[in-house]
Amino acid sequence: MGISGTKSVSCRSSWIKKDQATGATAYNTCSHVPFATYYEEFDHSGLHDMFGYTQAKKGHDRNGKPVAQKDQIHYARRIIESLLYDGKDRPTDFYKKLEKQIDSDCMIVAPSLMQLTAKNVLPITFAHVIAKEFGVAVEENIYQRPNPVKKRDMTGEERLTHDAAFFGPVKKGQKYFLVDDVMTMGGTMAALRGFIERQGGEVIGLAVLADGTSPLQMGKRADKDVGIPFAPTPADLADLDKRFGGGLPRLNTIFKGHAGHDAEELTAREIRYIAHKFGRQGSRGQRTATLEHRLGG
Repeated sequence: MGISGTKSVSCRSSWIKKDQATGATAYNTCSHVPFATYYEEFDHSGLHDMFGYTQAKKGHDRNGKPVAQKDQIHYARRIIESLLYDGKDRPTDFYKKLEKQIDSDCMIVAPSLMQLTAKNVLPITFAHVIAKEFGVAVEENIYQRPNPVKKRDMTGEERLTHDAAFFGPVKKGQKYFLVDDVMTMGGTMAALRGFIERQGGEVIGLAVLADGTSPLQMGKRADKDVGIPFAPTPADLADLDKRFGGGLPRLNTIFKGHAGHDAEELTAREIRYIAHKFGRQGSRGQRTATLEHRLGG
């Protein structure tokens, strides 16, 4: 059964940046997202259980006793610190990648609801931990609007047409670094990036604790040394143009109608998902018709 109701109005922004002074264009630098671990390790290898976070997230501990919010934050902090430092308190490779990307004058932003709940304790704590580590501030006035449907209950097509929505003040010219706990297809972070950039902010990079996409879904696993693909490459867009009837102009129209943004504003993983699921069977015209039907379902 599909998700009923009005689809979100997207705030995504183009991956292509134009220099207003020279007129020159450059491809976005957010090509890959650093991450510390893979989701199955992050969630099922005992990391959460080791620190009690799995129980705390549900509001109770191993003995069934209620867990206070301060304890949820404590457990989340221990998880994050275990990914930033090894057993001898030495910075991990993940820490070193963050150190290279986070500017001294940037602000850290995590997609969060106005009310701190168990499900967003981890990304918010992640933002505060690295802000303290690198001597920068956390932007605490940008919020994600509540979504009645949980992302994990959505199909891939529903994820493509139901972007997260954000609100709050953005400082014009301010640099922002985005963080979250898990990235799957990257839609939430793309929407947050677009929200900030459309209001005059500058997103200089982003990072997540875990890669949430299985190799079976994407055909291959992300490389920890390189990161999770985020901004699509020109080759990604060319492949999409080649696989579907009408090419990118037709796909832009379809996505504008169903998702509120152009196909060229999709993330690398969203494009690869579409190519893998819809771009292999039938003629180019049939592929386009199938994709449009599924997005509108």
